[in-house]
Amino acid sequence: MRNRIKSGKIILVRHGMPSLSRDCSLTPAEYERWWAQYDESGLADGERPPDELVDAARFANHLYSSTARRAQETAGWISNGQPVESDNIFIEAALPKPPLPFLRLGPSNWGWVSRSFWFLGYSPNHEGHMAAMWRAFAAAGRLSEAANGGGDVVMCGHGYFNYMINVALRGKGWQCVYNGGSAYWSWRKYVRRETGQTISRQLLPSRR
Repeated sequence: MRNRIKSGKIILVRHGMPSLSRDCSLTPAEYERWWAQYDESGLADGERPPDELVDAARFANHLYSSTARRAQETAGWISNGQPVESDNIFIEAALPKPPLPFLRLGPSNWGWVSRSFWFLGYSPNHEGHMAAMWRAFAAAGRLSEAANGGGDVVMCGHGYFNYMINVALRGKGWQCVYNGGSAYWSWRKYVRRETGQTISRQLLPSRR
């Protein structure tokens, strides 16, 4: 009788702090342009991963990132020389231009407003909520398949889409045994449910 290969762990990492400043007030049109710049920006000067994250990723057999520059640079910092496979299946769920032309808000506030409209089905020229959820399940399947083959899996992505992958992983039989929250450089760790442990912390997910 063949021995069953023990599944590795899955670790979802949020990227480090990007270089683009949030200290500004914007119209919806300006926010749309700001978001495009945000997607092209890398990490801020001086950004470094916490030692605990480097240790958690040290023995990963598979290292993935989204195709966003900030996620790729994050993966580079924790890769320990391993090759990183980037794929847009892990990219953040895009935010539509908010339909409120009479307001000026900061980028973080616009993010909440735009995401709320997105939940309600407003996503002109962007991926809708249900389409993003199906993509999250596909991404979770990709990570599960790699982990089921043995060895740990690390994926460097984004705040909100990582949370969507979190939901999909739980539906596929994975348990979150460490929840580091939603700040930059935070991470969550998952094991197959039958070998699960008590969750360390449960914090609300970031909207981005």
